[in-house]
Amino acid sequence: MMHYKFFSALIGVALLAVTSLAAIAYVFQPTDLERQMTPGQMAAPIICLSLMWAVAAWIERRRPLSEFAKGERFLYTGSLLAGAGILVISMALTLLQGFDILGSDISDRIWGVATGGVLMTLGNLTPKALPPLSEFKHAYRPVLSHMRFAGAGLFFAGAGFALAWLALPIEHANRGAIGWCFIVICIVLVRTAATVLNVAAIERAKKCGH
Repeated sequence: MMHYKFFSALIGVALLAVTSLAAIAYVFQPTDLERQMTPGQMAAPIICLSLMWAVAAWIERRRPLSEFAKGERFLYTGSLLAGAGILVISMALTLLQGFDILGSDISDRIWGVATGGVLMTLGNLTPKALPPLSEFKHAYRPVLSHMRFAGAGLFFAGAGFALAWLALPIEHANRGAIGWCFIVICIVLVRTAATVLNVAAIERAKKCGH
């Protein structure tokens, strides 16, 4: 079980890493204005991580992490840590690109794969946070089933997103990644509409039965 102090420490480490990278960029970044990080690029990840830390502390006061169900805890901590990780990666890539250590193409590919990895992580954790079907009334079981389907869709959207950035030519990678995600979203929306109609039919049948 991940305890709050350890979880909070991980977010704090991410905040420290981003702040250190911003300080390096501020002190040592190139004189070429086109390759310099803007104040907004430096400040945004620090502000976001500070807010995440504050929100995590507020939630812990309202509902301790130990009271979360196992699946809930994994989704909550996994989501925040994935967000913290992507902010650190973003800052690091921007800094490396500014110093010409990484080319823009490689930086974009790493960013795309990391983003896909975050989506896959969230998609994998979502179904685990849901209660078992046996705890739901018959009319709402299709809703729970759809939520599991949506989680699987998020996982496959992330996998396709990452694969597009890995395999496609750089000029087509973003279009391919977004196009794949759009297809997955459309499939999930169709399933959503079918679920809404199914639940409505079940509710009508229950009323007629009375």
